[in-house]
Amino acid sequence: MFLYSLLIIAGILFLYFGADLLIRGSVRMALALGVAPLIIGLTIVSLGTSLPEGVASLMAQLAGGRGSIAVGNILGSNIANVGLILGITAIFYPLNITSDLIRRETPIMLGLSLLLGLFMWDMRITMVEGIILLALMVLYFIFQVWFSRQAQVKVPPDAIVEQYKEAMRPNGRLWVNVLFVIGGLGILILGGGMLLEGSVGAARILGLSDRVIGITIFAIGTSSPEMATSLVAAYRREMDISVGNVVGSNIMNIVFIIGLVSCVKVIVFEPKLLSVDFPIMFSFSLAMYAMMVIWKKIHRVGGVILLLGYVGYIIFLLQ
Repeated sequence: MFLYSLLIIAGILFLYFGADLLIRGSVRMALALGVAPLIIGLTIVSLGTSLPEGVASLMAQLAGGRGSIAVGNILGSNIANVGLILGITAIFYPLNITSDLIRRETPIMLGLSLLLGLFMWDMRITMVEGIILLALMVLYFIFQVWFSRQAQVKVPPDAIVEQYKEAMRPNGRLWVNVLFVIGGLGILILGGGMLLEGSVGAARILGLSDRVIGITIFAIGTSSPEMATSLVAAYRREMDISVGNVVGSNIMNIVFIIGLVSCVKVIVFEPKLLSVDFPIMFSFSLAMYAMMVIWKKIHRVGGVILLLGYVGYIIFLLQ
C-alpha cells in the first residue's frame, strides 16, 4: 500500500509540473509565431490546465477501456472544483462575482453539463458525440474571442494566465521552448501512468470500484492545479480569476477531455455514474450559480455549504 501511495503522489506531482512545462513552452512558441496574447490565454493556457485530467482519463481509457475511471474523473473533478476548491477558497476569501463573462459562462457550463447527461443516457459516449463536444469547444473559443474583443479586455477572467505572465513574453531560443513542450508532454504521460498504476493498485487492496477511483483519487489529484490557481488568485483579490478558473475548467473537462477521450475509444461506464454522480455534479454547479445570482458572491457561509456537501458526498461514496 505504501508503494501505491508513493506512485499516486508522484503521479500527481508529475502531472502538475508536466502541464506547467508544456504550457510555458507552448505559450512562448505561439508568441514567437505571432499569435495574439488573447488567443493564447483562451486556447493554450485554458486547454493546458486541463491536461492532467485529460492525460489521466485517456490513459485509463486506453488501459483496457476503464471508462468508469475516465468519466468518474471528469464528474468527480467538476464536483471537486465547485465543492472542494471553491468551498475552501470562499471560506478563506469570500468571492465577489463582478465579471459579466463569468455570468455568461456559468449558464454555458450548466447547458453543457445537461448535454453530457444526455450523451451518457445509454451508458456510453460514442465518437460522434465526442466530435460534437469538440466542435462545441471550438464554438466556445470563438464566442470567447468575440466577447473579449467587444468588451475590449486584454485577457478574459476565465483565462488562467496570471501564473503564466512571465511565460507570455517572446523567447528567441526556439529549441528551449521545443524541449519544454516535449519534456512537459513526456512528464505528463509518465505522471498519468504512475497515477493510474498507483490508484488501481490501492483500489484492489481497499476494494474500491473504478467509479470510486475516478471520482476520488483521480479527480482530487488532477484538480490540484485548479486548487493552487484559485487560492493564489483569491489571495491576490482577483476573485474573477478564482471563480472563472473553476467555471472554465469544468467546461473544458466536458467538451475537451470527454470529447477527446471518446474520439479515441468509445467510453463505456458504470450506471451509477449517470444515476448518482451526474445529478450530484449538476446540483453542485446549480448551487454555485444560485449563489452568484442571489448573493452576487460566494461568501463564507456559501463556502461552508459547498465544502460540507463535498465531504458528505465523499463519505457517502466510501460507505
